[in-house]
Amino acid sequence: MLRKSKRAADLSALETDLKNTDPIANIILRNIEDGIILINAEQKVAVFNPGASRIIGLTAEQAMGKDWTEALRFIDRHGITVKDADNPVRQAFRTTRPVRDDDAFVLTAGQRRLPLHLIATPLINAGGQVAATVVVMRDMSEEREREEAKTDFVSTASHEMRTPLAALEGYLTLIMADDSLSQEAASHARKAHQNVMHLGKLFKNLLTTSQSEDGRLSHHPQIFVLNDLLDNVVAENSRQAATKEISLQLAIERSPDAAAPTAFHLDADPQRIQELLNNILDNAIKYTDPGGRIDIGVKPAGGFVQIKIEDSGYGVSPKDLPHLFQKFYRVDNSQPGTGLGLFICKKIVELYGGDLWAESEVGRGSIFYVTLPRHQTSGG
Repeated sequence: MLRKSKRAADLSALETDLKNTDPIANIILRNIEDGIILINAEQKVAVFNPGASRIIGLTAEQAMGKDWTEALRFIDRHGITVKDADNPVRQAFRTTRPVRDDDAFVLTAGQRRLPLHLIATPLINAGGQVAATVVVMRDMSEEREREEAKTDFVSTASHEMRTPLAALEGYLTLIMADDSLSQEAASHARKAHQNVMHLGKLFKNLLTTSQSEDGRLSHHPQIFVLNDLLDNVVAENSRQAATKEISLQLAIERSPDAAAPTAFHLDADPQRIQELLNNILDNAIKYTDPGGRIDIGVKPAGGFVQIKIEDSGYGVSPKDLPHLFQKFYRVDNSQPGTGLGLFICKKIVELYGGDLWAESEVGRGSIFYVTLPRHQTSGG
């Protein structure tokens, strides 16, 4: 009874505040482009400004006094209703903290899937309870269309460039195989070939990046043994490590009573997992001084397998560490690279419900951790 009385008092105070709102604030509320919705403690819509009407497609009369879920129907990018745990408004009411969602989608009154930037801010009363929540949202349709146009252009350009680059690489390979070339000409051909290979990797990474950003990253999951793939990855990178006399070691944890290392089974695309590990190792080799070490450790972590890649390299500063997995971010511009490798790694890991993070100290090296779900129906 006391709880109902307190809620009624909150609602009464809220209504009084709304009636006494400054005229200038009302002008702003009516004319601002952003949608603003006030949801009271009874989960009813108390304010629904014209911006919200334009975005959602309902009039204020249709929304006011109704349950907010009738106006704000949150869905994911595939059109499926989001779970309560992922619903930003329910999160704000539950946690009593502002919730920001830069990748929200709502289903409008016209059944259109609309991308939004949204902030849900709870209003806390004197008793520490949520008296209401303010939702501020912005229609991101035009921005998303521009982003998709840029992504499509990059994807098309990257795809179209692969054929002439493959031809160039083939011709340069033939030229380098010609024993009659002078030492100078052979050197020029090798440098040209290296640059063509670098350009090919750049276009491949651009294509992978554009595909991962719009959900088109191709992959063909299958059940495979991670141990075998790791052996191939180490063998593939040993040659590059050897040119700098870097020790590259792999250690797979085994049970105390087991004669052989634990076999870890994954349900993923082995080519994508190999791409992920090759990118991390390529960085480790690139940023480790000659004579250094790179150690790969593998162990179980609950229903996941954890891969730990530790190097004795330069290390990453605290300023750069939070940005390592951002697109086009490069710690050292003096080294060749696109700034896309670790971004792609993060996308691949997320594709399979895993995680990727790094720890580092300047002058002492870096540790990259990869966790991936183990295949649950097998012994590994």
